[in-house]
Amino acid sequence: MIAHSGDRPPILALVPHQDDELLIMGPALRNAVEAGRGVQLVLFGLGDGTIVRTRDMPRLLGYEPTGEEIGRVRDREFAACAARLGLPASAVAMAEPRQSEGGFVHAITRRAVRAWTRRMPYAEVWVVSEYDANPDHATMGLVVRELWAEGEIVLAPRMFVAPWHREIAEDAPLKPETARIGYWEQAPYRFTDVDAGAWGVGLKSVRRYFDDQLLDPTAWSYSLASSG
Repeated sequence: MIAHSGDRPPILALVPHQDDELLIMGPALRNAVEAGRGVQLVLFGLGDGTIVRTRDMPRLLGYEPTGEEIGRVRDREFAACAARLGLPASAVAMAEPRQSEGGFVHAITRRAVRAWTRRMPYAEVWVVSEYDANPDHATMGLVVRELWAEGEIVLAPRMFVAPWHREIAEDAPLKPETARIGYWEQAPYRFTDVDAGAWGVGLKSVRRYFDDQLLDPTAWSYSLASSG
C-alpha cells in the first residue's frame, strides 16, 4: 500500500513513454511528492520505436542497437529521472504487457490500465490527454476517459496536456502547475556516457522540449469532472 498524506488520495500516474513523466507531468509529480502524497508511476511503452535508434545511435555506438536494447537504456533513464523527482524505486512499475512505441492497441491498453485501476481503486488517476497528437498518448487518454464514464474509475481522472500541444485542448479548462525542474532532474535524459550505458536518448529525441521546460517548468492538466 502506498502511504499518502491525510485525506488526500494517492496518485496513479500512467505514462506511455519514457520522458512523459518529466516533460508532461514532471512539475505536478514533483509537487505531489513534496506535499506528501503517495504516487505510483507506471510505464506502458517499451520505448523501442524512437527515431534515435536508427538516426543517432549508429554514429555514437558504431552499430545500430536493437529496439530491445534501446528500450532497456530508456528504462534506465526513466527510473533515474523518477528518482530525481522524488519517487522511490518501489513507486515505479511497468505495465503488463508493455507495447511497442507508436503501436498501442486500444483493447490491450484498456486491459493493462484496468489492471492498475482495479489494484488502486481509490487513487486519483493521472494520464496524458486523449487530445494529444501522439497516437499512444491519445489511446491511453481515451481508455481512461472510457473507464471513468463506465464507473470503473472512482475519482475524476486528471488529464495532462503536453506543453507543446496546449492548443489542442482549447475546450478544456487547463490548470497550470509549476515546480522546480532543472538540469538535475533532466540529467538522466541529457547525459551521455556510452561506457556507463547512458545514451541520453530523451534529449536526442526531443531536445527542444527539454530546453523549453528549463525556461518554463509548467505542467498543464484538466479534470474529467469539469470536462465535457
